[in-house]
Amino acid sequence: MKKAIVVIVIIATDQITKYLAIKDLLSPMDGLFGFVSCNPNISWSIPLSGTTLAVAWLVSALIFIAVLNKTNWDVFLLGSFAGALSNAIDRIYHGCVIDFISIRQFPLFNIADSCITVGIMLFLLSTYISNKKNK
Repeated sequence: MKKAIVVIVIIATDQITKYLAIKDLLSPMDGLFGFVSCNPNISWSIPLSGTTLAVAWLVSALIFIAVLNKTNWDVFLLGSFAGALSNAIDRIYHGCVIDFISIRQFPLFNIADSCITVGIMLFLLSTYISNKKNK
């Protein structure tokens, strides 16, 4: 049950902030918000579409499921899963992923993107540390 709550909170936070960005209800904080993009591409605006995108999603999902089956669904992977699910909701509803956070020269992103990236990085780090301790 706790795992479902983590997923729901991340998806809700991401979807609410995207809604606020679309409606122009986020106040600009030193240029952090203010420009909303409908990104039809994948991470960092890498262009993939049609069959290539479907295959990439399928392969990613299979890899993700394989990793989840070998782990104990730690919070890091849950964050990545929730972020991916929220971006998938965007693709279904909007036909693209809504990006609105801007940090200097970095590509636009959203909360879901942050959860995916940070979740995977922390999962890899925790796996590395765990393996190092078990040697």
